[in-house]
Amino acid sequence: WRAPDSTGGVALRGYEVYAYRLSGSRVVRTLRTRLLPPTVRSATLTLPKGRYRLAVRASNAVGAGPLSSPSKVVVAR
Repeated sequence: WRAPDSTGGVALRGYEVYAYRLSGSRVVRTLRTRLLPPTVRSATLTLPKGRYRLAVRASNAVGAGPLSSPSKVVVAR
């Protein structure tokens, strides 16, 4: 993912990371982080065992932006 091209003239409040738990190719659960500061460049997520795709979106006082494209499948062990 990358920072948004435009923030609508309002400073970023931070980012949210979404973890989509998969069963086969179907999403069976969505987990979301708290709002992470805009300076964060990495995050450690403690997820139940399983297969996930991750996506990120920026948020500011105007609201939340669109989700990034989902990641490749990752496996929590």
